[in-house]
Amino acid sequence: MSWNYRVLQHLDHDGDPYYEIHEVYYSKDGAIEGWTANSVGPAGSDPRS
Repeated sequence: MSWNYRVLQHLDHDGDPYYEIHEVYYSKDGAIEGWTANSVGPAGSDPRS
């Protein structure tokens, strides 16, 4: 199994997007197996900032 960091988009209670960094885990064939429930780094309202 391998992993890397990915920026994932989430929706708040009003349906507005926000972005957080998560660890994402992959199977041997490269399919996503899962990701961490809690973010692991900076977070914000725009993935470019």
